[in-house]
Amino acid sequence: MANWLREKTGILIENKNWEPKVYDLNLNLASDSTIPIQLDIDLSEAEGCCGGIPRVSAVFINGEIQSPNNRTFFTIEIN
Repeated sequence: MANWLREKTGILIENKNWEPKVYDLNLNLASDSTIPIQLDIDLSEAEGCCGGIPRVSAVFINGEIQSPNNRTFFTIEIN
């Protein structure tokens, strides 16, 4: 497990069958608190051995685009 995940509260969204499309998710924190999350998944470019792998191209929280920390992980502060 990555060190940053041990140090902070984290949410992992995992799916072994990601497809290139837009996923609309809701994070329910309580019965009266829901945060809409939109994941835009596309495929990596078909170069070398690793082409065609599903990758997150954009993450939206409450309709606002989030900046990625790198090509794999997005860290989002929820206040």
